[in-house]
Amino acid sequence: MFGFSVAGPDRPSIRDVHIGSGETSDGDMTGSQRSRRGGACRVSWVVAGLLLGVAHSAAAQEYFAADLNRAQVVNNESFSTAFGRADFVLTDTLAGPQLAYTLSLTGLDLDPDPGQRTDPNDVVGVHMHLHVPGVIGPHILNIFGNPSEDDADLVVDFDAETLTGVFDLSDASRDPDTGELLPQAFPLTTKVIDNWLDELRAGELYIAVHSMDRAMNAPPGVDIRGNIFAVPEPASACWLAAGPVLLARRRCRRRRRGAERG
Repeated sequence: MFGFSVAGPDRPSIRDVHIGSGETSDGDMTGSQRSRRGGACRVSWVVAGLLLGVAHSAAAQEYFAADLNRAQVVNNESFSTAFGRADFVLTDTLAGPQLAYTLSLTGLDLDPDPGQRTDPNDVVGVHMHLHVPGVIGPHILNIFGNPSEDDADLVVDFDAETLTGVFDLSDASRDPDTGELLPQAFPLTTKVIDNWLDELRAGELYIAVHSMDRAMNAPPGVDIRGNIFAVPEPASACWLAAGPVLLARRRCRRRRRGAERG
């Protein structure tokens, strides 16, 4: 339900303005009441229009996803039965591009204490990489564990085995002494997000998860991996806004028909 509390001597009540509220027979209304009904109908359209505006803003965002499993690991070197899912939303803000993400894992363990990550299934690293055929590509974003956790917005739910965060310019690795950005050619550092949007859109980035079991290998290996691809905008955003619009339209028609019969 959406409505405005604008009740008063010369204003429609909240019932008049609600979308989806109960009906009152238009045949029993005075001209003044019908006029107020028309005003309520217009307000309903305004509310619905605002909701569509929100959906239009959401439509300007770009959506990406990755399904993680052992089948995508380079040379199929992993025997892990774990899997995961990552979802991304890229938004162009006044401060620059921001890539929000949620990553959920099944079959691997996230431990809050780095010193306790000793079991084979303990995750010791989660990174975004550049795809380079046949090898493990350079890091783009260090999300969790070694060599660093560079996302300042990282939130880890250790019980649910999920990670959420926002990758933006502030996360890029810098020289601790000078504060200057490190060269983008360094393989294990977090890069400037602006420089990798073309690769993101082209499906050339991926998420890799490393466990203690795989870290013991030489060189360290990957348990599960997922290539990041663009996906359609979730339909729920548009339908959420379209629902009140359709409902408001039907109610306005019903009121007009009632007024004509009256």
